[in-house]
Amino acid sequence: MLACVSACLALTACSTPRRPDGAGGTVDAGQFVAELGDYAARLSRQSEPDLKIENQRLEDLPPSPERTLRLALLHSQRGAAIYDPQLAASLLIQLATSEPKTSVYGQLAQMLFTGLPDPQVCADADRLNTLNASLADQLEQLHSQQRSVEDQMGTLRTELEAERSERTRLEKQLKALKSLEAQIKGRDSTRSQ
Repeated sequence: MLACVSACLALTACSTPRRPDGAGGTVDAGQFVAELGDYAARLSRQSEPDLKIENQRLEDLPPSPERTLRLALLHSQRGAAIYDPQLAASLLIQLATSEPKTSVYGQLAQMLFTGLPDPQVCADADRLNTLNASLADQLEQLHSQQRSVEDQMGTLRTELEAERSERTRLEKQLKALKSLEAQIKGRDSTRSQ
């Protein structure tokens, strides 16, 4: 959406729209488009509560083309709770059809509308992002389980190695005891003869 606003600069540079804020003056179209681009960028950085406050602020303003464009940009914020692509498209269509063909607002609305992604594509992308996040979580859980199993295997290897060492030590002791027993039996048999 921000790219569309930036592209509008070149197409609207010669027009001078009325300022709908009641000031009664006009503003340079390039300046207006730049303001709209800054507004769109600002929206993309705002938190959910700030977006809701901004929505209420815009709803409280009297109807105007600038208000309509800002509302459309606001409702085009993907990933936000306020995201409503159908409302954004409806606002842009309404503005594009109600303004004269030479109106900067109408031209901007047409350009922004053509730049809107298809809601079904957005819904599919959102589903894929959700699935991707879910799969990433599952993969992380599997990696965590793998690390846990590897740690357990390391502990078991250490215990097994300790048991092998103990067995080897006991076997050596047993061998030494058998050797000692054989020596004692050998002495006892030589004494009894």
